[in-house]
Amino acid sequence: MVTATGSPVPAAVVFVGEPNLVGFMLADGGTGKAASPVRTTTDADGRFRVDDLDTSKTTLLVCGEDLAPTMQAVDTVCGRTTDVVVVVQNAPAVVGRLLTLSGEPAQATSVRLLDPKDRFRRFVAGNADGTFRLGHLPVGEVVLQASAHGFASTSAT
Repeated sequence: MVTATGSPVPAAVVFVGEPNLVGFMLADGGTGKAASPVRTTTDADGRFRVDDLDTSKTTLLVCGEDLAPTMQAVDTVCGRTTDVVVVVQNAPAVVGRLLTLSGEPAQATSVRLLDPKDRFRRFVAGNADGTFRLGHLPVGEVVLQASAHGFASTSAT
């Protein structure tokens, strides 16, 4: 696990396996259950190891402090070690301040964030001075919806 500049990323959490496969319907009408993703953590050099994968294709999901969630498909060969380089980015954050038309901090504020592509949603209440911070966001375009008690809601991309 490395950053875009090649620095190792220690203590990143790595999930190996399909994250959404919990149960599925079999051809005969019965149900089956897929194994949950394996969880591991990178070492001080940004390395991790998972043994005995039972598929030839799997998915890695990498998360960590101040990292944007990163998903990567990996092809594996039974009985062989597969080296993978995952390049992660720092997690974007949106920081702002909600003000009234007269320039005063808006009171009782809330900000919702929506990533329409991934349906990623976050919500945060504003501080007394109108400031807010949404961190650990996915990379890409998002929609912000802000509201304050007594005022019309507004949105921005």
